[in-house]
Amino acid sequence: MFRLYDVLEYRDTHSRRAHKELEATLFVPENVDFESILHPSRVHLADRARYFVHLTYRRMQQQERDPYLQASTVRLKAKYFRKLLTKLHYRRILDDLEEAGVVYVLRKLRRKRCYKYGFGPVITKSQPSFVRYFPRDRRLQGLIRRSLDKRNLIGQRCPICRRLSDDLRKVEILATEAKEWLRHHRKDLPNYDAHDLAIERIARGDFYCSPSETKRVHHNVTNLSRDCRQFLRVDGCRLVELDIANSQPLLVGLLCMQSIGANAPWGVSRKNKQDNRQNEEPLRCPVLRGIADADTLRYVEAGEQGKIYELLQDACVSRGVTLSRDEIKKRLFKRFFFIGYNIPNEPIVEVFKTEFPTIYDFVISKRKRHKSQLARIMQQMEAEIVIHGVLGRLQQIRPDDVFLTIHDSILTTQKNAKLAKQVMEEEFAKLGVNVLVKAKCPENHN
Repeated sequence: MFRLYDVLEYRDTHSRRAHKELEATLFVPENVDFESILHPSRVHLADRARYFVHLTYRRMQQQERDPYLQASTVRLKAKYFRKLLTKLHYRRILDDLEEAGVVYVLRKLRRKRCYKYGFGPVITKSQPSFVRYFPRDRRLQGLIRRSLDKRNLIGQRCPICRRLSDDLRKVEILATEAKEWLRHHRKDLPNYDAHDLAIERIARGDFYCSPSETKRVHHNVTNLSRDCRQFLRVDGCRLVELDIANSQPLLVGLLCMQSIGANAPWGVSRKNKQDNRQNEEPLRCPVLRGIADADTLRYVEAGEQGKIYELLQDACVSRGVTLSRDEIKKRLFKRFFFIGYNIPNEPIVEVFKTEFPTIYDFVISKRKRHKSQLARIMQQMEAEIVIHGVLGRLQQIRPDDVFLTIHDSILTTQKNAKLAKQVMEEEFAKLGVNVLVKAKCPENHN
């Protein structure tokens, strides 16, 4: 879905007209005259052609593709354009843009889903800058506003997301050192161009901050390579990443405990009539401990200690299967937690089923309706805890300092690391678990 608010700066305006123009702003190449490109009978559709180019450009940026590389392509479904164009107009405008060399299309269908779109020599050779353009087509303006993704409107209204966007603009990067490091490790990085473009966007101040449907917040730092975060600076200070050990498997265990019968703060919570506060019952309350199976409690306790992968590694060794910790983690995520409907015959999956049968049955049951149901629930739970819980409290305690989220991690300066760790532990303690928070500070770069 096209996310228009990715390109907008969060700002306040008292002008209704200015606000409408801001919503419908497009990004188009400044050296292209769309009225002269289109056939005379289709000049009135010039703004629709601009929207076509704008959507291709923004999708390239979202996928961290360089629009000036001739090999850069993005996949777009025809239904994105059919909202604003008839089928006949869509095909003829596309033919006009192709003939003029503005775009090119690889019409070989990929699984009968979509074509590949890229920019032609008019843009790749001259490399024009993309400037803001407000369309004069009123129908196009209304259609664009109605097509705005609601998740971005929620992000606009959420004070935590607005503050996160403001903090993001305080981040700087040592671009020269970061690109030099990339060139040195180019053989080990399959997506070199994407990493290089991510560094360039931060260096030139091209920031974006967009909440997803599952309440996760995606921005420049989340899409930056983990190894390149050592070059990030805030007021000249290095940043520290506070990560929760075994966070994703632990969330699966908490969801399983929740399904057994506990109430969660983001689910069915009761209010105390006397002080009007919510009663947050931990997921591992004494009553629930008597109901839950022993393997479920053992799984959650191993997640608290950050030793789920080590426990599975020992179980694999006892069965004659030799796998490293990283291999177990990678296969467990790709072959069990976040895979399609059919689970492959993988040794690590069989070991997991033997060690934690209750958790295994819970994961299978969650995927019966849809293969991505478990992943969506986990991301919503993660966002509720980390963003609305941890980040919200940190912003209230120290409103002048910078705090960023990387999904289940917090990125901040060294002076705030101790406070952030304490708040993370307290938020998870409300659920009845004691998480292991690790502070990862990158090594000094010489």
